[in-house]
Amino acid sequence: SNSLENAILRMTVSRGSALGSPFALSPGADPVAAIVPRAVPVYDEKWKSEGASAILVSGWRMSGNERYRAKSGNFLDNILASNLARESGATEALFTTQDGLLAEGAVSNVFVFSDGAVLTPPADLPVLDGITRQAVLEVCDGLGIPNFEKTIHSDSLGKVDEMWVTNTGWELLP
Repeated sequence: SNSLENAILRMTVSRGSALGSPFALSPGADPVAAIVPRAVPVYDEKWKSEGASAILVSGWRMSGNERYRAKSGNFLDNILASNLARESGATEALFTTQDGLLAEGAVSNVFVFSDGAVLTPPADLPVLDGITRQAVLEVCDGLGIPNFEKTIHSDSLGKVDEMWVTNTGWELLP
């Protein structure tokens, strides 16, 4: 029991305790599950009306690396990038691949509106195919808004009509 009226729940399932080495994979180990509640953060209302700011973190996501498509407990890159954003006075850090392709945010998925369509980096790039990301694409489909998973080069970001990020807590943040 907790005193939270509005919370985000984070569920983590580990591979369980390894026998022998703490880094060994043990097929017979029982998984360990934990659910941790946290208050839904209160965000600056100006972000919704005026837009938030972001920095680009170049080359931190490697194309073809499957690890980024799994939601894991390894958040070091995300934490370091979020700290860089905060130190720069920005709300979010946006990762690019080594080829300059937009991948995802440190805590978000990225979308742009350009030439009459909603675009988001394809799930075969190093992005987490998040629940809120999928919800945005489904809403676009339901409203008849053209939407595509398409590579977006970071050099083209100044030419898009709109840009926003999504996650469970922010929902949709311009």
